[in-house]
Amino acid sequence: MVVLTDLLPESSSSSSNHDHNHIYDYDVFLSFRGADTRNRFTDHLYNALLDAGFNTFLDDEEIETGEPLKPELESAIKSSRASIIVMSKNYASSTWCLEELREGKRRCLSEKLLAASTADYVYP
Repeated sequence: MVVLTDLLPESSSSSSNHDHNHIYDYDVFLSFRGADTRNRFTDHLYNALLDAGFNTFLDDEEIETGEPLKPELESAIKSSRASIIVMSKNYASSTWCLEELREGKRRCLSEKLLAASTADYVYP
């Protein structure tokens, strides 16, 4: 079970949270397939996280197919305490999503960070 409240800062902003001698800019990085979930599940999840006090990164741009992972996305992943992966029908068909997943997994394994996934199944 994932307990997200463990990520909340006790008395200061996320930018001053320290874990493993690392300063984090975000509590949570959301990885999702924009075309599948941006205006539905992911938007609701993002707003719920913000309302609960989590400083959450949400990429607000549609990503071009086949392009390498943007440096700002890689930076946001590296400066987040946790990642939430929103699995959807076409998540795995996106090279961007797979790169985000790979980078998040690499960080979780090397820094013992939290990763969680949720599913939003899109039916035609």
